[in-house]
Amino acid sequence: MDYQEFEDNNPFIGSAHSIAHGIDTFKEVQPPQEPSPPLSPSPSPPQPQQQQQQHVSITSYTIQKDYKNYQTVYYSIGNTLRRYSDFRSFRAYLTRFYPYLFIPPLPEKHSFSRVLRNPLAYTSDPAIIARRIRLLNYFLNRLFQNKTLANSTLTARFLDQKLIDWHSALNEPPFTDLAAHSPLLRLTKDPTKLSPYFTAFPLTAAPTSTLTPLAQSTFRPLLRTATTLLKLATALEHHSKHLSHSLTTLHEHMALLGATLNIFSLQEGEPQIEHFGTRIDLTFLNIERLVAATAPGSTELLTTIKSSARVCISLLQFQSLKETQLAQLKHNLLQAQTTLHRDLASTKSVLQTHRDQLARIVNVLKPGYLELREDLAFLSVNVEREVGNELRRLILLIVELVKDWVQSGYVEYTRSCVEVWKKNGKNLQTIT
Repeated sequence: MDYQEFEDNNPFIGSAHSIAHGIDTFKEVQPPQEPSPPLSPSPSPPQPQQQQQQHVSITSYTIQKDYKNYQTVYYSIGNTLRRYSDFRSFRAYLTRFYPYLFIPPLPEKHSFSRVLRNPLAYTSDPAIIARRIRLLNYFLNRLFQNKTLANSTLTARFLDQKLIDWHSALNEPPFTDLAAHSPLLRLTKDPTKLSPYFTAFPLTAAPTSTLTPLAQSTFRPLLRTATTLLKLATALEHHSKHLSHSLTTLHEHMALLGATLNIFSLQEGEPQIEHFGTRIDLTFLNIERLVAATAPGSTELLTTIKSSARVCISLLQFQSLKETQLAQLKHNLLQAQTTLHRDLASTKSVLQTHRDQLARIVNVLKPGYLELREDLAFLSVNVEREVGNELRRLILLIVELVKDWVQSGYVEYTRSCVEVWKKNGKNLQTIT
């Protein structure tokens, strides 16, 4: 991807505006030096000199009282105990320090309906805990596939077994080094620095502008793909749950029918009825294996795909906001230049206010614009790479899931049922 288009957005280059290159009325005001063009990764937070940790996963859990005296599930990552809320806080800070990277999703919170079904022990349900452990391990596994995140100081602090209370670390560096709470107030490359946009102008509504060629050719197609994947995963999850419910109901009916035929065959002593009941029992077992093979794994995988697609959409939306921010600064910058040019043309003498306005344009607005443009280029390069790689991975996951359903699930189920009902076909015809 060629990002030279960012040069075309510079109001100081190639513009027909009469003062597009600044105003040379005063010789004592010199424009600053151009910033160096190479883009470098964010220096914050500092990266510790350590090897990437491998095979980090949750090995067990314990239920004990937290600092609020509530019964809480603590997950053991080696010798480190962390709650689910600690994972959410940890991920939130990763997104703040690395807004240009794909941060893997976490399992969702407990739904209100689940709490109503089991209000006293919903947090200690072994099945719910086991599912959450699998999804948390997925988060850790994906996290350590990224060297930047794996070697981050934030990750080292999260896995520090000496840190008993995670929230106590949030009042210390590097967590307190963020320049501002809003991501639009911070630089993407270095979140410890304020964005130059807000050092030059107050926060105002952005003007309505058309999409840039870069957004139309790159980021809009990525957004459409991510949205389509989200809709597809949602539909597959809905149909998977509906099919699982239907198969479970059929499974129960087959069990009841098989038990009835077995009792009837014992009373009547007819071998044909016994053979028919045996086939019902085998079909019952096939349905049981089909439900066990397709329902749990596919539901969790589709949930993960949905969450990952939402993360991709959030990254693309953030890039769009930063691009709008740059357009706003360009709009305000040209407006300030136009106003100053009009004032200079309408007055015979140059006032001190004009000197101040010129100094502000040359010394503050222009370098701020160049820095923000470079920051947007850095963000766009990383977002395109991260989102593109993740969407390709999600598409492959959906393809493999459908293949697994067809080959390992339904084809094997159909073959087994055909084999069961092909045997002794004459006896079946006699019964009917």
